[in-house]
Formats: sequence, structure tokens, C-alpha cells
Amino acid sequence: MNGARITQMARADGVELHGAHGYLINSFLSPYLNRRDDRYGGSFENRIRFLLEIIAGIRAACGRDFPLGVRLSAEEFLEEKGNNLAASCKIAVALEKVGVDFLDISSTIPDSPVPASIEPGTYEQGWKKYMAAEIKKYVKIPVIAVANIKEPDVAEAILKEGCCDLVGVARGHLADPAWCNKAKAGKAETISKCIGKEKITRLVDSIIARAEESGVELRLGEEATIAKVKALTLAVFNLFNIPEISFREFLTFKVVYTGLLGFFVARWAILRHLAHSGSEKH
Repeated sequence: MNGARITQMARADGVELHGAHGYLINSFLSPYLNRRDDRYGGSFENRIRFLLEIIAGIRAACGRDFPLGVRLSAEEFLEEKGNNLAASCKIAVALEKVGVDFLDISSTIPDSPVPASIEPGTYEQGWKKYMAAEIKKYVKIPVIAVANIKEPDVAEAILKEGCCDLVGVARGHLADPAWCNKAKAGKAETISKCIGKEKITRLVDSIIARAEESGVELRLGEEATIAKVKALTLAVFNLFNIPEISFREFLTFKVVYTGLLGFFVARWAILRHLAHSGSEKH
């Protein structure tokens, strides 16, 4: 509740509660994760109680006019052990009843057999739009669909189908911070698409998190791209027991890595050279 109020004071347009992917709220909602035997566990009414109390607290702190949404894992792919789409439709109805303004529909928890929180790049774009479409049948509030969307045309097609009211693109903006601007300018073909490398992403994120704990300031955009290249490079050095060197010394090396890593290391080296030389030529 305090976090929502601080966000409102910072003049954000609204907040979204993360009730998906095994995080705290989801650990109460999911019958698979919730092992409690008190008034917050067991029945549907008990498992949703924690979330409803948070919503009531935010409304009391921020007022009814401050937009409030909830993200849900609509399908945990655990059959009767976890929440399925039918159970999530019931949750959606309950959330609309207490005044939630929109729903953001995702899927899975850490133990789900389907890697649908961060899909591999081979998954079809829009493959889980059916989850949002089903929930939309039961509520009148806006429904957001996230569905491994990489291209603006796919997002537009999903909207035209009526599966949802909005589409969500997250990792696409990490892969290319100019995703929306390029789409708006009619330059979708120039978008650098997310390839869904979950293990690499988690490795790099953990390394960057440790860097941030040490006082290193990282931001999204070009700075984050370069930081991730640095982190990946150091990870490779550590993996093959290559002695740690400074990045200034690293610029004197030839890039011999193959594949995506080699490409990004080469790109990083060029960017560093341009930054130090002031040259605009590649």
C-alpha cells in the first residue's frame, strides 16, 4: 500500500500488482504454492483474501480514481494442482467486483512444465492469446495480453481479433528500447527482436544485480546494453578461466567468439571506440 501511495505521489499514471509467476501474491492465489492452514490458505476465498486486502489498502491510500491493475498467471499447467484457466476466470470476476481497473494476463509459476513466463525464441508469437480471450468473456474491464509478441503487426492482429483490449510487450523493449518509436514511424523491419534466451538473460541479470549492489549505476537503453555485454564477456572469461583484464586492454583484442556473443562484444568495442574518439563513423 505504501509503495502504491509513493508511486501516486511521484505522479505515475497507476500501478499494477504482480500476482503472477510465483511471486508473493501468486504464492497465495495458487493452490499449488499455498500450503497455509489459516484464513489465508485452503479455499478459494481464503487464497484470494491476501490480494483483496492489498487492493482495499491501496484504494484507501490512493483513492478510487487511481488506476489499479493486477497481473495473473492464468494457467499454471499443473492440472488440478494449480490454477487453470477456469479458476483464473473466477479470480478475474472477483477482482473486477472489488474495483480493479484492468487485468494483465500471463502464465506459469516456477514449477510449471511449460517455460511460458520467458518463452524460448522458437515459440509462436501470440500463442497464449487464448488465455486473455477467455478471461475477457467474463469481465468488462480492459484485458492485456502478453504473448511472446515481437512484431507490431502481430500485436495489431491480436487486437483486431478481439482477444484483448491492449497488448503487452516487455522484453521487446529491452532488446530494442526504440520498439514503439520504430513501429510508429513505420520502420518495424528495423526492430531488434528479442530471441528469448532465458538462461543467458538470468545469468546476466544476476551479474548486473551484483554490480548494482556494489554501487554501479545501470540504466535501460544503450547503457544497459553495454553493461550486459560487459557482464557476458566477464562471464565467459570466468567460465574458461581467462585472466581478468581491464576493458581498455580488452579493446586491443581481436573478437574471436562466435555467434551472438561475438557480435555484441564487437558492437560494444565499436561503441567504446567511438565514444572515446568522438568519431561518428563506423
